[in-house]
Amino acid sequence: MRRAPGGVRVAAWGPGAAWAVSRARALAGVDDPGGFAPEGVLAPLARRHRGLRLPRSPFVFDGLVEYVLQQRVSFREAARSHRRLVASLSPPSPGPPGLRLPLAPSDWLKRRDDELRRAGIDARRASTLRAAARAARALDAVFDAPPPAARARLAGVRGCGPWTVEITMGFVLGDADAVPTGDLHLPHEVAWALAGERRGDDRRMLELLEPYRGHRFRALRLLLAVGRVRLGRASPPS
Repeated sequence: MRRAPGGVRVAAWGPGAAWAVSRARALAGVDDPGGFAPEGVLAPLARRHRGLRLPRSPFVFDGLVEYVLQQRVSFREAARSHRRLVASLSPPSPGPPGLRLPLAPSDWLKRRDDELRRAGIDARRASTLRAAARAARALDAVFDAPPPAARARLAGVRGCGPWTVEITMGFVLGDADAVPTGDLHLPHEVAWALAGERRGDDRRMLELLEPYRGHRFRALRLLLAVGRVRLGRASPPS
């Protein structure tokens, strides 16, 4: 995808190219922010970042893998593990050089615990990754499902708790109202950003975001975009 005058230019290669192009609007985050009325600190941020989008990806399983890997570890640790496995197991993707395909569900199912451990993935996350791989077809199908059905399907994967479900709903499925609870940093930083309070918890975060119900993830995404908040690792249970 490349920005072009008046929109986005899309090109695709290989098997499934037409299928991918047909979903380009969702991948580009062409959604309707109607009803989002930022107040207070969010109002000037929204004016400065009018182009902020919430992309929707049809590759739900691949997106979920990313956030399962981030359970209880830092983003850098999760990315290092993922990169190590993809570099050693995945073939190059079609199209421009330098990219590799994501690991297929069968790749995760074939990996032994000791292989995953060497890549930095503990047994608990390995078990969740296998559970997700077994449900991969059903997970990808929720791209076309309404949010309640998608949320229920994600929650049905053993090892996927509220943090994993909600962060996938927001970043992968573009749910404008997703709120990741159970994050180590987010409640404190939302409390500071929206109320000037140094400490917060999930209850206080939900209270502060309540005026934006229907667009709570859009509000969080705005704060994330300008560095006012950050997402940390999920605290057990995830």
